[in-house]
Amino acid sequence: MIMCRVFSEQRASHVPDLMCERNVFILFLSSLRIQEVYRGSRTACSVEGLHFNTEYRARVKAFNRVGYSAPSGVVRLHTAERT
Repeated sequence: MIMCRVFSEQRASHVPDLMCERNVFILFLSSLRIQEVYRGSRTACSVEGLHFNTEYRARVKAFNRVGYSAPSGVVRLHTAERT
């Protein structure tokens, strides 16, 4: 399990309401393919179901009533080896 800061804990797949009053963060994670794993306003999340000894790349986008941000830079994460 990976704990991430500045990400959400709530998953959603709907198109956002851009008139919302709060910031919403979207976490994308990839090893073989890019996948949206979280969307919401919380600033921390847990990502479960990851494989041992695997590198993942993470990016974040945000949106609010003004619109979408550009994606963040890529952060490389590596899960632990199986013990």
